[in-house]
Amino acid sequence: MANTFPLFCTTLLLGVMVCASYTFAVSLAAGSTGRARTLQAARFGAYGTVALIVTAVLCLAYAFVSHDFRLRYVAHYSDRGMPLTYLLTAASWAALALGALAPWLVRLLANHSYLRAEKGVAVLSFAFAAYAGYTVLAIGSGRARKTRLNWIVTGIGAAVNVGLNFWLIPRYGMVGASISTAAAYVVLFAGMTLYAQSVYPVPYQWRRLGTAVLAAVGLTVLARATHLPLVPSFALVLATRSCSCCSASSCRPSARACAARPGPGAGLDTTGGGERLCE
Repeated sequence: MANTFPLFCTTLLLGVMVCASYTFAVSLAAGSTGRARTLQAARFGAYGTVALIVTAVLCLAYAFVSHDFRLRYVAHYSDRGMPLTYLLTAASWAALALGALAPWLVRLLANHSYLRAEKGVAVLSFAFAAYAGYTVLAIGSGRARKTRLNWIVTGIGAAVNVGLNFWLIPRYGMVGASISTAAAYVVLFAGMTLYAQSVYPVPYQWRRLGTAVLAAVGLTVLARATHLPLVPSFALVLATRSCSCCSASSCRPSARACAARPGPGAGLDTTGGGERLCE
């Protein structure tokens, strides 16, 4: 799937255009003929178009978070030095969207044998957000040319994952496995924060980061604990999107300037062609 992801995204966009064109044509036919079957076909076409658009947006969010530069849009508008505030805010919103809409997404993409999988979607989504933050923090040790201790951080995360698997999976099954994965990624994030900041300090906006992540987690728990229907859940996701965009777009100019300062080992740019480390 990883090797065919760009082809999948292109096919998805073509599917959106085909489905939208079909819906438009069928809607015109339904309006002129007044047939109930044609109107129902137009309604199903509209549902399919919306589902494909949502899937395309989620794929784009995944490509941004995972730095998949094979997509031209991602390569043009981002790099591996994306501000941590922007990245984690966007990743937290994507996790909120996946967690809040998990029951319906699982029903759309899987058969009835896998409906229980929706219980682990939110946890794994936030786990991936933590891993996305880890990839940004790891750039600091690369800029400082002090990556010898990175394996200790990843080794501790792997040990936490394996240990929690033995403890949680027998009790909670797949939910326990998702919790252990999330815990391991949080340990990776925390460990790399401590190490990278010690060798290449960057004034990250920790208060804003914490607010964005905790708000996303709280809203996801609220949506699933109260069993919100589809429409309120979708409205919650759309309402928080504008808030996340406002929060992510307001990186401090002084913090952006800190990326331009030469750090240890400034003679070698290890971030991939002058990529910034702004926050």
